[in-house]
Amino acid sequence: MNQALIELHYFPSTVWMAQLLRFEELGLEAQEYFQKQSYRNRCEILSANGVLSLSIPTLGSPRQAIQQIQIDQSQRWQDRHWRSIYSAYGKAPFFEFFAEDIRALIYQREAHLWNFNLSVLSKCLQLLQIKAAIVPTETWRSSYDTSLTDLRGLLQPGKPHPPLFSFRPVRYYQVFGKDFVPYMSILDLLFCEGPQARSLLSQSIAAV
Repeated sequence: MNQALIELHYFPSTVWMAQLLRFEELGLEAQEYFQKQSYRNRCEILSANGVLSLSIPTLGSPRQAIQQIQIDQSQRWQDRHWRSIYSAYGKAPFFEFFAEDIRALIYQREAHLWNFNLSVLSKCLQLLQIKAAIVPTETWRSSYDTSLTDLRGLLQPGKPHPPLFSFRPVRYYQVFGKDFVPYMSILDLLFCEGPQARSLLSQSIAAV
């Protein structure tokens, strides 16, 4: 079986989501330690002022298991995220089509980051009409043999995307700017292209 392993992200990027179409089974690393300054609690959208990073505030230390990390609900981060998303995509062609579902996800009262992100991924798969075999890991392993493609830790903010992801961005309509900005959160693709989002993800893999 064609398998890969990756960590769970908040509203994953298009390159992350494309792996769901590339592999028969995608493992989610559920036994790692939490890492700050990563996409585990961050996503990137395209605003009028360029790329905007949205981060979920968390409680706990970096040496704490990912499934134990709690969301800091004392901060009104949901309001900030939704205002930013509305400002960035309120005029996108398919904003009204997806807005209710996305807003409900952001305002869900889930205590733990892992469970929150898992529900986000589940809804994104539903909206994209992707049926994927996703299996959380039950034990921690530092390495695997060549039968599994290990993608853990390779997608980092501000760093180039390694060739291992076999992803070549396919241009699509974006609300702001004249130059296409790749690798945005799946939110960008959903709001801008709607029903064509899944096909564009597939093309980004086929183009490699």
